[in-house]
Amino acid sequence: MCGVQDDKFGFTLAEVLITLGIIGVVAVLVIPGMIKNYRAKAYNTHYKVFERKLEEATKQMAIQDKLAPYADTNLFVNAFSKYMKLSKVCNSDNLSGCFSKTIKIGDENVDVSDLSKSKNFGKEDYNTGNVAVHLPDGLTAILSYNPKCDINDITTINKGTDSASCISYILDLNGYAKPNTIGQDIVTIGVEIKTNKNDWEKIPCKFKSSWGNPSQCTKSEIYSDIADSVTNEGLGISGSMGASSNGALMGWDLANKTCNDKGMRLPNHAEFNSLLQAASEGLIPPLQSDEYWLGTGGSDTYKHNCRGERLDYCGSQGTSSHRRVRCIAY
Repeated sequence: MCGVQDDKFGFTLAEVLITLGIIGVVAVLVIPGMIKNYRAKAYNTHYKVFERKLEEATKQMAIQDKLAPYADTNLFVNAFSKYMKLSKVCNSDNLSGCFSKTIKIGDENVDVSDLSKSKNFGKEDYNTGNVAVHLPDGLTAILSYNPKCDINDITTINKGTDSASCISYILDLNGYAKPNTIGQDIVTIGVEIKTNKNDWEKIPCKFKSSWGNPSQCTKSEIYSDIADSVTNEGLGISGSMGASSNGALMGWDLANKTCNDKGMRLPNHAEFNSLLQAASEGLIPPLQSDEYWLGTGGSDTYKHNCRGERLDYCGSQGTSSHRRVRCIAY
């Protein structure tokens, strides 16, 4: 009688260990990138929600003639708290009661107690103390209000300013949790904190653009400023060399000068597309849902702008329009 052979197949211990090793290597390579992209999207969502709430609150204040004037930031925040819910308010002598004790700019640590005055935000003309706030959703911020803000300037929404243009602030998108780093979980609006280093981030540049004046990346990498540029020139003045009251929006000629003063320049369309991509990957701070100035690389008669969330929303603007600025360099 012939026996029936029962062949059983399986993996050897060596094969199992090799497979697990391959899975581990893939996980090490892939998971950090997935986490970084997830955090970048989460931060961007938090910021857009905050931006919308801030705009709604300040517009209501403007409508009710409660947005200006105030002698200092404390008085403004007291009024502001009636339009936007705040969990806690901390005066200039106790900013760390509502905000992380230190933040990072590049590799440099900055003690938050050293940001107690408007001049520490690059706003010497405000001449007021800063105020920290804690929001119900866990976000934290340090605000600086411009007492010289003109109500006629901040309410001309369709002329390139907005209802929050009297406020400069730094916003931590995940509260006290780390990394507490500008360009990652911290966004600065209308703020320029002086450090001992150039705060530039190297990002890939690989796009081409046929919109308007055709443009492309002439090098594989560019340096992006770590935050939108701010000016102390022409505040509250219209025209190509004018700016909004907090210096975050400016005419084209002043924008061009601001970048040049840093040893940088305005991006072209392809470079701006690279900025959008880098922001979506968390390599640089998110660009706001607003319009940014671009350089054309061509005739000065064309001053282009694109929206900070979509490259297809671009157009030509007169030099006196006020737009945001993100400078680049090679």
